[in-house]
Amino acid sequence: MAVSKLLLLVCVAAFGISLTSAKSWGLDICRPPGFICSESSECCEPLICNIWAGRCTKPKPTTPNPSGTTAEDCTPAGAICNANDECCPGTICNVWAGRCTKPKTTTPAPSTEGSTTEGNSGENSTEGNSGESTTGGNSGENSTEGNSGENSTEGNSGESTTSGNSGENSTEGNSGENSTEGNSGESTTGGNSGENSTEGNSGESTTGGNSGENSTEGNSGESTTGGNSGENSTEGNSGESTTGGNSGENSTEGNSGESTTGGNSGENSTEGNSGENSTEGNSGENSTEGNSGESTTGGNSGENSTEGNSGESTTGGNSGENSTEGNSGENSTEGNSGENSTEGNSGENSTEGNSGENSTEGNSGENPTGGNIEE
Repeated sequence: MAVSKLLLLVCVAAFGISLTSAKSWGLDICRPPGFICSESSECCEPLICNIWAGRCTKPKPTTPNPSGTTAEDCTPAGAICNANDECCPGTICNVWAGRCTKPKTTTPAPSTEGSTTEGNSGENSTEGNSGESTTGGNSGENSTEGNSGENSTEGNSGESTTSGNSGENSTEGNSGENSTEGNSGESTTGGNSGENSTEGNSGESTTGGNSGENSTEGNSGESTTGGNSGENSTEGNSGESTTGGNSGENSTEGNSGESTTGGNSGENSTEGNSGENSTEGNSGENSTEGNSGESTTGGNSGENSTEGNSGESTTGGNSGENSTEGNSGENSTEGNSGENSTEGNSGENSTEGNSGENSTEGNSGENPTGGNIEE
């Protein structure tokens, strides 16, 4: 039957007879692919009338949609739709365009983690050194590895603290133009820096056994831990503007230069010192680490002084042949010198915190004073 209809259609086309005139003669002629239609019965088999296009087309395979809609009644790509289940398989209803479209393939963007560096930052920082955004023992507001802002750890704090040194040219308690280890100036080495303080160094907020209100590791403001505190300072040093072991003619804390204080370098730097008045192991009104005002603990001297005190047998950030904590001598550490130096202090008879002609707090020359004693 379908074949006869096609033959009839060919004849109609050959003789130029229109479909409407053929129908008016009683001829039942089906419509071929592409011809306008209003219902499938007008189209030649197996064609159907695509109601969206209004033309006779081949039916699509009857593979079900995820929603169960079959190709016979599905909406083709490009046609208007209201929901996904109206669209033919392989297409979805784009609610923005209101038409069936092929779904786009999405590829996830590569995730990135923050790229940190181990405690080094700034333009020229080294090891635990920082500019404004330190990492690895250096910190801004959320520093880690013993350095912190409001949540500092390992005895360093302030809003932008690093392991204890600050100022534009601060270094780890050492200074002079050619200082070493925790030294600064233009040619510093070993956790030292020029414009960008190094190793526990900070901007206005001191670090390195120094703290703002919440520092840790023996340094603290109001909530210190590890032997240092604000109102209840321990480990050795205190007073309103203490410095923590200084040496040289005017140097402090194993630090040198012409007028340095508190292991400080550059114009205002100190070890574990910060801002304009920082000191090492010193804090706010009640600085710690070695020396104290009215309520000091640990960090007193005599022959058996401890923590940042000197004499020949000092201990705790003091030196001699067996000095420790940033003290020097044969076994001293942390940028301190002299055989009997104490925490960042040098000279044979230096005391915690200050020496030379212009030293302060626990200062010494040949006759050290300031809560430091030497027999």
